[in-house]
Amino acid sequence: MTLFSRLFKLFISVIITPLFVTGVFLFYYQNHSKTAILENYFNLADISASYIKRNISDSAARLDFLGQAASSYEGQSEIFENILNDSVKSNPEIVFAALLGKDGKELFRSEVNDASRILGQIDISGDPSFGVIDDKNISISYVDYSLDRPLIEIIYPLSNGNYIFAVLDLSGVWYSVGTQRLGVTGGLYLASEEGFLDFNVLPVPKISGGALSEVLDKGKGLIKGLPTEQGDKFVGAYAQTIIPGIYVLALQYGKEAFYTITLTSWIIAFFILATTTLSYFAAYNFSKEISEPVDRLTAAAKEVSSGNFDVSLDSSESWGEFEILINTFNEMAAR
Repeated sequence: MTLFSRLFKLFISVIITPLFVTGVFLFYYQNHSKTAILENYFNLADISASYIKRNISDSAARLDFLGQAASSYEGQSEIFENILNDSVKSNPEIVFAALLGKDGKELFRSEVNDASRILGQIDISGDPSFGVIDDKNISISYVDYSLDRPLIEIIYPLSNGNYIFAVLDLSGVWYSVGTQRLGVTGGLYLASEEGFLDFNVLPVPKISGGALSEVLDKGKGLIKGLPTEQGDKFVGAYAQTIIPGIYVLALQYGKEAFYTITLTSWIIAFFILATTTLSYFAAYNFSKEISEPVDRLTAAAKEVSSGNFDVSLDSSESWGEFEILINTFNEMAAR
């Protein structure tokens, strides 16, 4: 093995090996850090989903007041209709409300908003969920009446066996959630498995419904790669809302989300490459500095062994111990 090879291996073992160990830890750090970022996105999506749930629950509590009024004024239709209309007027999120009988058919309705003219006679007797609605299983569903607002239907059971049917406007909730940005390229979005909803505040990413549905079907909450039509990838997380089939998605371009991690990795990779290159040239220069005087001493020693004692080496071109060794050799040859 040549001197250069030995020196280069020495540099590798002393300098590069610790850097290799650093690289292994870097790989672990990358995976762990990326997962931690996605879990933060999941927490954000889950908090937003909880916020939507709380607002819907607050609105459902107002429907309970209508239920109590319906029980108190049972048989007094004119009074209850006035209470129904006043409740819709005083609660902007309630677009429409109606009292349904035990058979699920409409008894009274509010007549103060556009929805009352669009909606026909309410009859939920044929609804698959009708038979399982109780105080623990309130029916909530997303609807679209083309009123340019995000609307949901709530069927709220009353203690006397009747039901309150209400249409709620979630524009305020949608806006509060949908204005949350993530960096420059991301934000919070509302979507179903068919695609993004029409009422998102931020411009929605151009992601096909099939790709979105595939991610949501996995049900794991984290999104490690959601391709766009342009070939870029979004990362993030999603959480199920209280509205069946509706999700809150926290999405951001992967390049931006993992920018710091990627930058750190490139810096360390460059440092490893630079150190390896410097080690190579350092080993080459050191081996040259050492091998040249050794080669001259070897050639001179061969001359002496063959009987030529008129050998003299120039020690001024050598350094350190080699200069001492050459001077000693010259003195030996002279004697």
